[in-house]
Amino acid sequence: MFSRSSVFRSIINPHTKPVEGVGNSFFKALPGTRQRELLSALKSLQSYHAAQKSASERRRKLFKMMTWRQQQLCNDVGYSNKLNKLDQLSKVNQQFLDGVTQFAFDRYDLTHADLGKGATDSSVSGSNYRVIETLGHFARDWSSSDEIRPLIDYIQGQLATIIPKDEQADTCVIVPGSGLGRIAHEIARSGDYQVHAVEFSGLMHLCHAYIYSGADAAPIYPYIHTCSNFTSTDAHYRHVDVVPQSPPPNLELDMSDFRFFELGKPYKNVVVVSAFFIDTAENLMDYFDAITKLTAPPAKGFWINIGPLKYGSSPQVELNAEEIEQVRHKLGWHDLDYRNDVTDTVGYITDKQSMWQGYYGTTRWTSARQPRR
Repeated sequence: MFSRSSVFRSIINPHTKPVEGVGNSFFKALPGTRQRELLSALKSLQSYHAAQKSASERRRKLFKMMTWRQQQLCNDVGYSNKLNKLDQLSKVNQQFLDGVTQFAFDRYDLTHADLGKGATDSSVSGSNYRVIETLGHFARDWSSSDEIRPLIDYIQGQLATIIPKDEQADTCVIVPGSGLGRIAHEIARSGDYQVHAVEFSGLMHLCHAYIYSGADAAPIYPYIHTCSNFTSTDAHYRHVDVVPQSPPPNLELDMSDFRFFELGKPYKNVVVVSAFFIDTAENLMDYFDAITKLTAPPAKGFWINIGPLKYGSSPQVELNAEEIEQVRHKLGWHDLDYRNDVTDTVGYITDKQSMWQGYYGTTRWTSARQPRR
C-alpha cells in the first residue's frame, strides 16, 4: 500500500549487483535491488527538511513578486510568520524521521557515508514526495485516526467467517502492499494466524519496522506540506501523535516484490488480503496470477479484497468490478461474499478538516479456490 497516485509494481532496475563494503550480515543478505532501495529510502528521509526549505523559499520568492502594498496586507494577517512556522514544524518532522534513520543505521550497521554508495533517485523511495506521503501514512495507520478502521473491520469479519478458530495456527495470511502495516498488525493480534506483511517500498518497510522499535511516542505534522484548502491557521498546524507498538510474535515483515513472494512452509489454509492494492498494478493479471499461485492446493485458498479501482497512468489493463468478477471465476475462484459499494465510502490519507477530501467507493469480496475435480 504505497500510493493511490502512483508507483506501479513492475520494477526494471539495472542495479542488480550488491553494494560492496556496506552494512552487516542482514544488509548483505538482501538482493542488490533491495539494498539500493533501502539506501535511497534513508537518503530521502535525511533530506526531508532541506527539501521543505527549498519549497518554502520558492513560496517566498513568489510572494515577493507582489507589490509592497499587497505583501504588507498579507503580512498584516500573518502570512510570512506562517511560512516561518511551517519551517519550524518541518524541523520537528525531521527529528522524527531522524529517529527512523537511526533505527535503520543500527539495524543494518550503516553510516551516513554509506548512503552515497548505492542510493538512486529513480527508486520507489527516492523522492521527498514519498517521504511526505509516508508521514500521511503514519497519521492514517498509527495515530488516533479511524480512517483505516472500516478496512480492518471487513477483513477481520471475513477471516472469522472462513477460518475456524481451531485452524488459525495452521493458517497463513499474506498482506501484499502492506504499507505501514496496521492491517497486518491487527490481523496478527486478532488470532493465531501466521501473518506476512509484504511491502516493496524500502521507505514503507523501514517505517513499519520502526513502529516496533521501542521508541517513545512522538508528534508529527502531516498537514504542513501544502497551504491549500485550510479554514484556519490552527487547522494547518495540527499534529498527530505516532504511538509505537509491541510487535505481534506471529507477524513477519517482508520487503519484497509480492509477485515473487513464496512461503517457506505449507499451511492448511492460505489467505491473501488485498486492501487498497490491486489497482496499483501495472499488469493486473500479474497480481491475480501471484495470488492464485500462493493459494494453490493442497492448501485451502482464500482471497479477501477491499479497495477502489483507481488505476494509474499506464496500466496494461483497466478492468471494472464486473469484469474482475468474471476473471476471478475463470481463474477458479468462488465468491463467498461480494459487493460493490459507492455510498459507504472510505477515506485514504484524507484530512477531515480540509475543504478538499478524497473518499473512495470499494469493491470487496471474499473468495475461495474451487477444489479440483
